[in-house]
Amino acid sequence: MTSVFAGAAVVLSAVAPIAGVSAAYTSVDAANKLATLGVIVDQSANPADYLLGNEITRREMSKVTMKLSSVDVMDVCNGLYSDLQPGDWGCKYAEAGQNAGFFAANPKFRPDANISKWEVLKNIMKARGIEKGNDADFRKGYVDGALAAGIITESFTDYNTPAIRGWIFQVAAEAVDDSGDDDGLGGLFGDLLGDLDGDDNSSNDNSSNGGSNSAATGDSLVVSLSPVTPSSATIPGGISGLPVAKFDFTAGSTDVTINTLTLKRRGLSNKNTLTALAAFTDDGRASKAKDDTQENNTEAQLTLTNPGVVVKAGETKTITIVADVASQSIANGAEFAIELVDVVANGNVDGVSNLVANTMRVGGVDAATVTVKADGSVSDVKVGDDGVEIFKFKVEGANDEDVVLKSITFKGEGSVNENTELMNYALELDGTVVATSEYSNGKYVTFDLGDGVTISEGQTERFKVLADVVAGVNSTIAFKVDKKLDVTAIGSKFGFGADVVITAVDQADGLTSGTNELGVLSIDAGELSLSDIDAPSSKIRADKDNVILGSIEVNNVSGASLELQALSVDASLSAGSFIDDGVGGGTANNGVQDGTEANSTLATVFENFEAEINGTSYELTVANGTLTTSSYSDTDLTIVLPEGVTTMVIRADTKKHVSANTKVNLSVNNIGTTGFKAVEMEEENVVSDITPSSLTFKEVEFISAGAKLSAVPLANSTVVRGSKNIVANQFNVKAEEASLVEVDEVKATITGYTTSAAQVDTITFAGTESDGADEVLTTTITDAGGTSTFTTTVTASTAATAASTVVSAVTSNVTGTSAQTYTVTEAAGVVTVTAGTAGIPFELSTVNTTPGATTDITSTTANTTIASTAVAAGDAKKVIASVALYKGSVSDSNLLKSKGGTNIDSTGTVTFDSFKTTVDANTTDTFIVVLTLVDGVDAVGKVLNVSSITVTANDDDGDDVVVTGTASSSKNVTVTNAGNLVLAYDANNTANKNIKTVLGGTSEVVASYDVQSQNESTDVETVKVTFADASGNMNKSLYSAKLLLNGKEVGSANNEDYNSTTKVLTFDNLTDLIIPKSNVELEVEITTSSIGFEKVGKSIAGETVTKIELADITGVSSGKAVASKSSSATSKAFSIVDVKVTPTLVKSLSNGTAQIKLTADAGDNTQATSESTPVVTLNSLTFTDNGNGAATENVYKIWEDGEAIPTTFAAINTAGTGSSVTSISFTDDVIINILPSGVADKTYSLSLKKNGVAYNTSLTTNMTSELDLGSKTY
Repeated sequence: MTSVFAGAAVVLSAVAPIAGVSAAYTSVDAANKLATLGVIVDQSANPADYLLGNEITRREMSKVTMKLSSVDVMDVCNGLYSDLQPGDWGCKYAEAGQNAGFFAANPKFRPDANISKWEVLKNIMKARGIEKGNDADFRKGYVDGALAAGIITESFTDYNTPAIRGWIFQVAAEAVDDSGDDDGLGGLFGDLLGDLDGDDNSSNDNSSNGGSNSAATGDSLVVSLSPVTPSSATIPGGISGLPVAKFDFTAGSTDVTINTLTLKRRGLSNKNTLTALAAFTDDGRASKAKDDTQENNTEAQLTLTNPGVVVKAGETKTITIVADVASQSIANGAEFAIELVDVVANGNVDGVSNLVANTMRVGGVDAATVTVKADGSVSDVKVGDDGVEIFKFKVEGANDEDVVLKSITFKGEGSVNENTELMNYALELDGTVVATSEYSNGKYVTFDLGDGVTISEGQTERFKVLADVVAGVNSTIAFKVDKKLDVTAIGSKFGFGADVVITAVDQADGLTSGTNELGVLSIDAGELSLSDIDAPSSKIRADKDNVILGSIEVNNVSGASLELQALSVDASLSAGSFIDDGVGGGTANNGVQDGTEANSTLATVFENFEAEINGTSYELTVANGTLTTSSYSDTDLTIVLPEGVTTMVIRADTKKHVSANTKVNLSVNNIGTTGFKAVEMEEENVVSDITPSSLTFKEVEFISAGAKLSAVPLANSTVVRGSKNIVANQFNVKAEEASLVEVDEVKATITGYTTSAAQVDTITFAGTESDGADEVLTTTITDAGGTSTFTTTVTASTAATAASTVVSAVTSNVTGTSAQTYTVTEAAGVVTVTAGTAGIPFELSTVNTTPGATTDITSTTANTTIASTAVAAGDAKKVIASVALYKGSVSDSNLLKSKGGTNIDSTGTVTFDSFKTTVDANTTDTFIVVLTLVDGVDAVGKVLNVSSITVTANDDDGDDVVVTGTASSSKNVTVTNAGNLVLAYDANNTANKNIKTVLGGTSEVVASYDVQSQNESTDVETVKVTFADASGNMNKSLYSAKLLLNGKEVGSANNEDYNSTTKVLTFDNLTDLIIPKSNVELEVEITTSSIGFEKVGKSIAGETVTKIELADITGVSSGKAVASKSSSATSKAFSIVDVKVTPTLVKSLSNGTAQIKLTADAGDNTQATSESTPVVTLNSLTFTDNGNGAATENVYKIWEDGEAIPTTFAAINTAGTGSSVTSISFTDDVIINILPSGVADKTYSLSLKKNGVAYNTSLTTNMTSELDLGSKTY
């Protein structure tokens, strides 16, 4: 009876219009029209075959959609959707639709799910370019758009009801007749932001927000301030989610992904003004929130939600910066503007310069306050539930005005994937959907409420959030409001934002036992739920047994055991797979299909295809192994599925010679019937409550086991003979993903050769010009070996007079004999001839032509035969004592093998073998070749290079693997006899920058030098420091001294080491002064003797170090003597004093009268004739006058505090009447007052010079900078 009724329904639908669709077409008429256009198959001869009463899958609808559009569909499948693989006829339609923007770029397409009514409208309207309506619920927007276009005649609200074929055909036929234009989907959040900044953008799409597409080319991204960025305004304090800036991003000819934005807060504000910043796009929240204290209190770096914001080629996307503003009690009067200072993207970014948004000013009142709270709990959900409640919340209104809620964003914190396992989010108010979001943006779900929902003064509105649960068994759902800026509302009083309290909804951890203020839900399975588990590795190899291709996890929650009766696994191979066996003249396992190597089929790739269940293997038989796409199945199973979880492992043996890059896709389809059939063991009823409807496994790819070599770049180095552990080559070995590799042999070829010295041969002409006539020199160069290039230069000899000139010849190419003529004027000269080609001898002959009366220029060189030195190959083993191979780093524990130099063969190759070391799969390890040189003259002048590396390795089965790549080193190791030392006085060293005042009895660094060894570290045994010692008192004032190397003491000397006659302080028998091959600082620190009664020390003014010499130097590696080095640069002066005066600022000029405090410090020094404290007698104070007045206006009074104030003003460095501060005496401290004359509109500004305090006999302060006394304008 049931089947008869269903058949009648089909007949009725074929002859009558369907409710809600235009009567212009019956369903049969519509089907026939589409068939005529080639959209569907023509069944007009038997309309019942149109199956007009049936539902339609998303796979089938993808074909209809693409047929309705004008988009070409290519016969390719690139795996854009994980559940549509090559061999599935629907893949090409789905991927073409995604590329055209018809279908969302989600991880899965769900091809076997029935398509809903609203999705049908979306597909058809996008394909035909028909506008959707502008409604907060995007589903209603499609319905409204379809009504407006006339392709349906009645509205509906059962959006998610599966559509039937007859209705679909009628809508499609009407759409074919419609000529609507497509203006794109527009943006949800863009409309909201437009409302908030006073601009109506409801008709604009992303490409019209002020950007210019023409400026972007190639992979560039052009950035500009959007023309609709919010205008300047005075805003209330405490606003949450205030749009403060908009920036447009325009891509060139390729898609560009934006990863990071760096924003800067400008204006009269501080780090407390903005409490949070975030980026939003039309899709909602696009970044984590940051304040502006993470860098320098003005910058915030926003990391955009993974994988970033994608700007499609040729399009413009607007990113809006939203901020939380502090309350007026903190920010009143603050002004701020947001500047975009940096953009990180995967393309070239242009235009990031002076991108400053408009200035906002915080007023003296706060915005109205609304509060978001949880509103009860909801029940757990199951996979497959549609439109189910996932949490509830309420918004409590302000107590003094109405507030319009414009948008709200929630962040997912559960273990569910909010983007792929939940979809079709909806926000309900009192049972009415007020906003929707088809997908989350990463973990953020944004609801744009369009015109908004009014929260009346003192009232509360209650909301529910619903979603479709498409996957995620055993996962949890939990959401929170992450930041205040995620809630945007507008107060009715001021027309700007509102303050939002979220403290009752901002906590969530997704744990069922945790803190989740909006609640936490668990996603339960159906009676039977299946989960696909991908293979342990997506890379597999040929000729291996029991390779796991994937697993199925079965969760039985039916309350009883079930029986699995049928299992079918669909498999398909990628195009281009072949049998790499070398048949017909080809080469086996070379990755190239050559000879007559055949294409692969499933039978040539797999054998023993099995499902292992509960420890027992069940063979799955291939339907047709001669194909590249088929199924492996067993329809006669009797496997018990107990309650709980059962895991089925899909495995197979792989055949030999499967070509690398062969890709295999597995899936289980028709779950509930032929793909996976389970029955109740008691009743034999087929289990129908199974989720999901299909499983798709991650693609696996065949790869060959192997390894890749690559060289690590190393810089050239010069070493001394006998050097040890010289890193000559460093290379990486990377094992492919398929297998670890075991390295058991490395061959290193070492090239040794002698350097070719630049050949410079000089002909010298001696004599004194006496007759005033020019002498003409002719040099004949005879090339004895072919064509050679010579560079000739002529310079004046040391005997030449100041008026002498020598004319140089140009570079010549010499073939045979060539005469070069030089004119020597008024003096003798030197001609230098340099050979340009190695190995070609040549001869020089010289003729002197004398036009003058007297022949007085003669040649000291004539008829000289010179042979250039060729680059000669050398025998490396005569230079190398040993070669070692290390893994990771050079240490005894990492030594793999060491060979003596005698093991280097005649080609320079040394073989490291008899060892084994493993490089794990998909891992890179570093190997190092290290040389130790012989200590002999044969090594000097040689250049060594490890020119090639060969590696032999096996895989985890012991089979040889192919090692590709090269590891030749460009590093040349040049061997010299001994090291060298470089010593220089560096005026930029801290100790050398300023004149110093050294208090008797204290220590001070008085000179600093840069020192560095070359070729090898050097050991310095003696250092001599020479002082000027004009006073002759250094032998009394110098108590001891130290040598400091980078701050560490490496030598010391005492007073007895100072020779007062030579004025040299000698540090000898040093053992710790080792100069490395890097630049270090060598400092001379002196300790002075105390000065005074019965004390030996003396005051000295203007002492200097005039020379330092490093002697008795030995190369650490070579043991050879290194020449002494010295520097005769004079150091900065230093004075040794019995009392030191330090000036400090007590009061600035800004106070009217400035005050300087002079503090005397005598340490343990005394007066010469008693133990009394030394007295300071002030001689003068010297200032820098920075005032802007005239000489008669920039005048001051200066006097000792407590003394009479001078009666007249004078220039600051001139003693006016009563203004003198000279002859003031003190032993502890004294205050000096300075009063400017105070002429109106003039600025007075002073600073005390670094040596501005002169006291006692020829002593001064020696500050590191002038003492700023400030300024004052009258």
